[in-house]
Amino acid sequence: MKLLLNASYDDKDMVKKLGAYWNPTLKKWYVQNEQDYEKFIPWILQGQEETYIIKDYFYLIFGTKTCYRCNQPTSVIGFGIENYAEVIDPNVYDTDSPISWHSGTIHIVPFIDNLPNGIYKYLQEKFHFYNSYSKTIDDYYFANHCEHCNALQGSYFLFDEVDSPFFINSVADAQQLDLYQVQLKYDIITDLDLRCCSTDYLIKKSANIHQIIIKDSK
Repeated sequence: MKLLLNASYDDKDMVKKLGAYWNPTLKKWYVQNEQDYEKFIPWILQGQEETYIIKDYFYLIFGTKTCYRCNQPTSVIGFGIENYAEVIDPNVYDTDSPISWHSGTIHIVPFIDNLPNGIYKYLQEKFHFYNSYSKTIDDYYFANHCEHCNALQGSYFLFDEVDSPFFINSVADAQQLDLYQVQLKYDIITDLDLRCCSTDYLIKKSANIHQIIIKDSK
């Protein structure tokens, strides 16, 4: 697995000296070994105090919601992460290691940025998930839309309310979900609205987990 870096032309000699490799097709520098990621903290954080790395794969999580506008049931999606790292700035936080790895429990997030463009195209065409304007927050963001009337299905009502499809509080809640594991060719550096709950272990234990191949996902 490889981690793509957002290294500028001026940084090329430095990242090469640290052990990064050049991919001429993608025109990006990358790190070959996970054990070397810590050497490249400045290029992973890109000026932020914290970020995340998703390793190997992520999940598309499918649920159903009643549209507030047309009152019809519509399919909605969330994203799941299982193998990931939290990366923090050692100059800001008191830490023994700027990278902490996590695995084994699936956590639900509303969105993952920096995924391959082919995945976003697939989600828009198949599941009405795309970037659009929300009057509620007066901004654009990637969101679910009703498959019948195209109304935006706000993230708060999908992920934060007790009766929302991605709020997992019991075995029965988890059993309603279908998860599709999507393999990644490269590890992904991403910002996440990570929601870790004490009941997240139920997702892997009780949800329906499948594999899916998305064209151009690599």
